[in-house]
Parts: sequence; C-alpha cells; structure tokens
Amino acid sequence: TEEANLVSLTDFQPIQKPQSSTAQSSHVSAKATLVADLGVGRPLGAAFTKDKDNNTIIYVTDTLAGLLRVTNLNPNDSSKPRVELVASSFQETNGITGQKISRRILFADDVDVGPITGHVYFSDA
Repeated sequence: TEEANLVSLTDFQPIQKPQSSTAQSSHVSAKATLVADLGVGRPLGAAFTKDKDNNTIIYVTDTLAGLLRVTNLNPNDSSKPRVELVASSFQETNGITGQKISRRILFADDVDVGPITGHVYFSDA
C-alpha cells in the first residue's frame, strides 16, 4: 500500500523460544499504536525534538512528500496529531554566479535536528 503511518511500539515482552529450538535469535512482542496517518508516502527517516513549550515534535523524511512535521503528540490531550508538509522543494544559490535555483525534493531519506540551534537538516538522495 502507498499509505504511510507513524506507529508507536510499547510494552515489549520477550517471546519464549521452544525448548527444541537451536536458533540463537531472540524475539519480542510489542503493543503497536497508530499515532498519525502521514498520508500517501514512503517515510524513511525521523527525528524527535521539543518546541519552546517542551512539546514533542517529530520531523519525518518521506520519499514522495518531502519533509513533514508531526505535532500535537501529547497523550493527555484529546486533539489529534497534526501532520504538516514543511518542504517539498527548496531554493539554493549558486556560489559562483549567485543565481537562485528552485529544486524539488526527490528522495528525502534522513533527518536530524541540531541540539543547540534547533535547525533541521535532511538529506535528499
């Protein structure tokens, strides 16, 4: 499906392996909760940060949409999470000619937030 969701996993529990199993891998189960419908897309990266009021914000890179921001994530608040498109294109300036060029974000795949400045950095492969 082309639908993208933000899902929270909690309550991790180990799954007991059968006595006859010789496999070295371990398995866990978790409670999955849909946090937000991100719309049509393919999210590949996410970064958590806080706003000035200490509310959680999640930035998400999506290969179809670009850069998204998810807010209103307070579990004690009855309002739904808000998904916003932050950028689907950007403008860059040629360092030699000074010419401004508009570019579409084609394959946003990772994001991070500067811990001091709060600047959002993402890669577009």
